[in-house]
Amino acid sequence: MTKSFKKGDKVRSGYWSGESHIVRKVLTCVASDCEGGWLVEADGGEACECCGRKGRPTPPLCITWFAKVEEK
Repeated sequence: MTKSFKKGDKVRSGYWSGESHIVRKVLTCVASDCEGGWLVEADGGEACECCGRKGRPTPPLCITWFAKVEEK
């Protein structure tokens, strides 16, 4: 199975309630026997432009908790 994310990719996650709008960077993506096949960790992101809130780093989570942010 091909890795969906690499270190530095920008993602969003709904794991922490109220932080799904924060853009984070992937720290690690390692093979796992979880549903999605990969465990991902992401940083807390940068302060949000609209609310100024910074998120919390995620624990290792199944890749299904994350959505890639497409660069414009």
